[in-house]
Amino acid sequence: MGKNNIAIVVLGILAVTGLVLSGYIFISNVILSPEEPKSESDLDSGYILVGLWDYLYDYGDDQDFLIEFLSYQEFLNSYYITKSSNSTGFFLTKIGIYKLTLNVALNDIDPDCYYLSEVLVNGSSDEIFEVYQSPSGGGQDEYQISSTLYVNNSIVSYYEIRLHSYTDDFGIALDQDYNQFAIEFQL
Repeated sequence: MGKNNIAIVVLGILAVTGLVLSGYIFISNVILSPEEPKSESDLDSGYILVGLWDYLYDYGDDQDFLIEFLSYQEFLNSYYITKSSNSTGFFLTKIGIYKLTLNVALNDIDPDCYYLSEVLVNGSSDEIFEVYQSPSGGGQDEYQISSTLYVNNSIVSYYEIRLHSYTDDFGIALDQDYNQFAIEFQL
């Protein structure tokens, strides 16, 4: 056998060994040990806080009102958010994914009534935080909304948070320990 033939045989053995090794790595990593699904905490990683209000108030009539973001205790990153002059809305100024978290205590709720919390974008209903129906037996006059939405802001848009009931006069609890609105931006 010549030197050229030996070199071809050695290269052939190396090529076959490389293919076998590549196949083994593919099967063991992709088929036998697939990646675990992402947990909720993984989905939340990569967000920065860009807005936080700890003092919320109801602005409007007793069945249909906007949340007013009062500036007693607020954090606002003006690179991402601009608050409106009437304090009931805000502009998201950077294109991307935002996480909106609403915690608000409703009070003076009546039995067997529906309550809706939603996001208005440019004046139109866009996303619903939560729909709540109070128990028909009564006995509960407060309810805590704790809800999160993810919005994709593709242009500079105007956002408001609306609370609504078709049949009951209600409001936001005056004890501000239960009320908070936060905005986070995905990096």
